[in-house]
Amino acid sequence: MTNDTQTGQRPLRVAIIEENSIRAAILVDGLREAGILDVEVIETMTNMLRRLSTIDPDVIIIGIENPSRDVLEQMFQVSKLVSRPVAMFVDRSDGAMIQAAVEAGVSAYVVDGMLSGSLGRYGVERLAERPALERISRGSRPGQRMPGSVEARHHRRGARFRADLSCEMPDARTACPARRDGLNMLEGRRITVPESRELDLFTRMLERHGAIAVRCPLVSIHDAEDPRPVDAWLERLVEDRHDIVVLYTGEGLSRLLGLARRRGIEADAIAALSKVLKVARGPKPAKVLRGIGLAVDVIAEEPTTAGLMRTMSGLSIADKRVGVLLYPGGEEALPQFLEAAGAQVDPVLSYGYASDEEDERVLGLIRELASGGIDIIAFTSTAQVRRLQDVARRFGMDADLNAAMRRTPIAAVGPVTAEAVAKAGWPVGAMPHDSYHLKPLVTAFGRILS
Repeated sequence: MTNDTQTGQRPLRVAIIEENSIRAAILVDGLREAGILDVEVIETMTNMLRRLSTIDPDVIIIGIENPSRDVLEQMFQVSKLVSRPVAMFVDRSDGAMIQAAVEAGVSAYVVDGMLSGSLGRYGVERLAERPALERISRGSRPGQRMPGSVEARHHRRGARFRADLSCEMPDARTACPARRDGLNMLEGRRITVPESRELDLFTRMLERHGAIAVRCPLVSIHDAEDPRPVDAWLERLVEDRHDIVVLYTGEGLSRLLGLARRRGIEADAIAALSKVLKVARGPKPAKVLRGIGLAVDVIAEEPTTAGLMRTMSGLSIADKRVGVLLYPGGEEALPQFLEAAGAQVDPVLSYGYASDEEDERVLGLIRELASGGIDIIAFTSTAQVRRLQDVARRFGMDADLNAAMRRTPIAAVGPVTAEAVAKAGWPVGAMPHDSYHLKPLVTAFGRILS
């Protein structure tokens, strides 16, 4: 190991993110055996970024037993915001999860390495300095590489590295999901990306497979224009005036918690949520709940309003006080259903959509669609569909848009968005089967083209 005193650099500093104290101790011991003594352990996700900013580590190590896609996306945000190499140690994995880890911005993915000593053999200092990223797992050869492309920056120790990793794994079943699913057919394809919140992530995924991403974010998300109804709803929540709370979207819950934080009552709101029956339409509200130490009690059998209705039909809701955190465009159906079932319904909308691109830019997209210049358009929300329709209608181009959309392959991120596309009279060419996220959506593109 380099003598940092001689080089004028501080000793390598490592932050470990691990909620399990036993696993954290194993990681700390492994680092000490490798001669790395400046180690800080973060055992909770609460205020994680603030803790990382205070620690200012050179390398971040994350220990997770069985990482889900949601966890990987959260860790990607950590990697992106702190601009540090991130190594992940997991107990079990598979080819698809390894690919997802790389796309999530993880610099090193170590499988079954904590107890076998892989941490010391790998060398965390090399992670901060080396120009290549490796996959280390039980039974893998030294230097064996993962598919994907990752870039990381390191300002303190002077390293800035980029690895363009190709499919070199020998087993075709796990080697390169991109090629297995026909994603190599995206090479040179022009794909319209109307996404706003995760525009950069979505674009990187597409460009990694050789596609040309045509950026046109159609909507942005803002707090409700009039905060007074949300304030009043929040007060009723804190006063324990709800028996059940229905959570449509993670965005809605995040906005509500943000308002509670600004009002100085976030702890009260979390305590109130812990007491009620929490019903979620899909996985994203559940992810936000996990971030505040809570868990969803009931999740819809299908992430749609109809799925919520079927699920709640099996609950005792007569005479119950049901708070509903709505989403823009879905303000009527569920409250009407709950009222008909005898519930006392208290709905609220904590956010709304606003136009993100000027009308002229959207008109340019419509013209390009009409001219056949777009190979695929990928919708990730119903608001994007409505925005495109609205601009076309106001400028007398609805016939051109409808004709273009009937011949342009359309992908939808999930059943709610697919339903909006179908209501517009456009065919849905592809949709993820059961996991409604960006990665499965990109995989669905391969099915359209193949």
